[in-house]
Amino acid sequence: MKKIFLTLLIIAYIFVSSQIVYGEEVNYPNENKPEISSDYVYLYDLNTKQVLWDIGSDEIIFPASLTKMMTLIIAIENIDDVNDTILISEEMLAGLKEAHASRAGFDVGDEPLLLDILYGILLPSGADCTNAAAYYVSGGLEGYVNLMNEKAKELKMYNTNFENVTGLHDEKHASTLKDMAILLEYCLQNDIFYEIFSSNEHQAIPTLNYKEGLKMESVVTKYINNDDPNIKYNVEIDGFIGGKSGYTNSARYCLASSAKHNGIQYILITAHSWIERVIPSHILDAGLIYNYYFENYDSQIIYKKDEIIKDIPVYYNFFQKNIEIKSNDDIEMILPNDENLHIEISLPDKLYAPIQKEENIGNIKVYSYDNLVYESELYSDVTIKKSMIAFVLTNLYWFIIRYKIQVILSLILLIVLVFILKIVYEIKVNKRRFKRR
Repeated sequence: MKKIFLTLLIIAYIFVSSQIVYGEEVNYPNENKPEISSDYVYLYDLNTKQVLWDIGSDEIIFPASLTKMMTLIIAIENIDDVNDTILISEEMLAGLKEAHASRAGFDVGDEPLLLDILYGILLPSGADCTNAAAYYVSGGLEGYVNLMNEKAKELKMYNTNFENVTGLHDEKHASTLKDMAILLEYCLQNDIFYEIFSSNEHQAIPTLNYKEGLKMESVVTKYINNDDPNIKYNVEIDGFIGGKSGYTNSARYCLASSAKHNGIQYILITAHSWIERVIPSHILDAGLIYNYYFENYDSQIIYKKDEIIKDIPVYYNFFQKNIEIKSNDDIEMILPNDENLHIEISLPDKLYAPIQKEENIGNIKVYSYDNLVYESELYSDVTIKKSMIAFVLTNLYWFIIRYKIQVILSLILLIVLVFILKIVYEIKVNKRRFKRR
């Protein structure tokens, strides 16, 4: 009997573990996405991990200078004092000119701050700075690349392999958009990285070759939200945080960026943009993609934290007669402004003690235009013991309710029988009295 009721168990005060259906793009009817030149796109909400646009996010790509996000974070995590200086040597710059690598501009004899080197890695995408950081941290390039690959494994970037610190083309130097997104997410948690990533420019200290200091500008934000009246071409992206671009002949234009709009922080990775324009195509694509979602999508709260999902009666217990099943978190997702929602809640109408804490009793699913956009299991947050007295009384009550006609007839028959037996008894008693007389 105990096993039967354990299998019927169903649970108590619920906590909901918010869990967007991750990694799968939702296709909405009449969706008119912008035409872009990037062959690969990966856009999602940083908070919920809800994927909004996915084209080939698992495909192997050449990351080009997106590599430098890893180069930068390794440097930040291995440099004790960014205000120390480093002397630029010939060894650090060897081969960069011949490889046509982009450079911040430091030359032999310059002795900038390590902080200047960090900015130089990201803003102007300087290979001179990536190499300088590698020699400072590891004494050379090979050891530094090993650190980069170790970090990739730590972050579970399983489809990524680095062969150099710059992102210059190598057939074995490869990644995916999803891995680059994992990397950017991780990097944005670091205050120094975030500050550099979101900066438009940086002024280095005076050095041998730059008496007033080398001024470095972002190769991304020069085209985005630039209020310089002399700039002819500008892409407006509200809440743009920053980005890291890249280009090689094989990788084409690629961009890792983030923007925050109406409380939603987006992560966008694009790759293999092939159309060359006055404004690089990956920058134009970013503007088209961000602004499309800013205008046509918004965050919707389906359930607020502690909002009651269902109030369920509890049986076989004297002290807890019902349980309010609540949402433990805000159930939030990004949906079209004209969203069409359908919510399926799978929960029982009754709960029977004993109830064990953290038992799975059902789930909640949210559909938008028949697309599953949210799913979460529902669990008990309390333990309720079974009372045998309550169990017996409850079952007796249900027995009477279920078989009330039969019970009533049985009682009537029992009364009639008792009445007949009483009459028979009285007749016998009277006969004995009569004989005695």
